Amino acid sequence: MNNNIITLITDFGENDFYVAALKGAIFSKDPDVKVVDITHNIHPFNIIEAAFVLNSVYMSFPEGTVHIIGVNADASHNTPYIVVKARNHCFIGADNGILSLMFQDIPVEIFIINTDKALLSSPFPSRNIFADIAVKAANNADLTPYISRVDDFHTNLLAFKPYFDNGTIHGRVFYIDNFCNAIVNITEEYFRKYVGSRPFAIQCPSSARYKITRICTSYCDVPEGEIVALFGSHGYLEIAMNKSHASTLLNIKLDSIITITCL
Repeated sequence: MNNNIITLITDFGENDFYVAALKGAIFSKDPDVKVVDITHNIHPFNIIEAAFVLNSVYMSFPEGTVHIIGVNADASHNTPYIVVKARNHCFIGADNGILSLMFQDIPVEIFIINTDKALLSSPFPSRNIFADIAVKAANNADLTPYISRVDDFHTNLLAFKPYFDNGTIHGRVFYIDNFCNAIVNITEEYFRKYVGSRPFAIQCPSSARYKITRICTSYCDVPEGEIVALFGSHGYLEIAMNKSHASTLLNIKLDSIITITCL
């Protein structure tokens, strides 16, 4: 399936020339391709953040979309460049753990990009390697001459998962968004399995005096400035404040532990 869309997710930021250079390389190969910026503000080398953001958005795009991942993309013997096909989408990046985090339980096809040693040591693989493969894939070209099938990821990372012990779910904050909402690695399915309809208290040790005892469906379910917990569109638990900054005011940081105790 071909829709001629290429998305970009990188840690390049907005102040340098890297994003423009990458787009220029893409348009030089096909000026008619449609390029969509997911974000260029992933924190440098943060593969967990990149995996979460890309996993939250890629299914919003039509099947056949090609995704360039320019996060921590330098290759080495341990992190070759790869193409991954999953759910009729195509992902191009370095085998640095991002895609293994995304597709732990989903069937995928994995291919190493065949490239010469000069390009392998390229300081700008997104422009010099990924752009060319992405344009070919977006135009439904045969990639067989450029890639070789492998059985598994070389860098196979496992995400930290919540655990339930003695009546308490222990989770961890793994993303803080632009509104300072803290996103926790506890899904609604996991919550329903272990808490169900029982009363509960959500607590962050860094702000022990605050406890949340209900799950809302909207930020506006509480007055402005009040704490709210809900399951976001991405499927994970969010600790937020209505029109305020939860992570800042509650001193919640990345890797902060969040507990949900059954009462």
